[in-house]
Amino acid sequence: LKTFDQYYHEQVKTIFNTVSHELINQKDKTFAISEIVFFERWWRHQNEEKKEKFREVVKEGRVEFVGGGWTMNDEACTYYEDIIDQIQLGHEFIQKEFNIKPKVAWQLDPFGKKNKKKTFLKSRIAALKIVYCFKWALHRFSW
Repeated sequence: LKTFDQYYHEQVKTIFNTVSHELINQKDKTFAISEIVFFERWWRHQNEEKKEKFREVVKEGRVEFVGGGWTMNDEACTYYEDIIDQIQLGHEFIQKEFNIKPKVAWQLDPFGKKNKKKTFLKSRIAALKIVYCFKWALHRFSW
């Protein structure tokens, strides 16, 4: 197994560098991003010119944030509260940087399906929306 930093520096950084170059230079390309934690790491090291060009690609609808969570839920992060918190963290980043909200609430996990996520999406989606909105409001308008 690799650490987060190893995985980012050995693979993910190159993927985002290549994809961003292609998206900016070729209008027929599209891309989907799921784990915001990796994207945020890459994003903070980009200069303002590159960020503006990438924001334009997002505005054109050629980049889609699927799920939009900070990470992908797995068997180690199965409590509803943890799932909500990590989704909220990712969504706040996307909102702050791109002024959009993800339209897709689930993405395929390459390590297999997670029973908790399926159960959560089936039975708790309304609760998620209520809790997310409440937490967001408290965070933004702490009075």
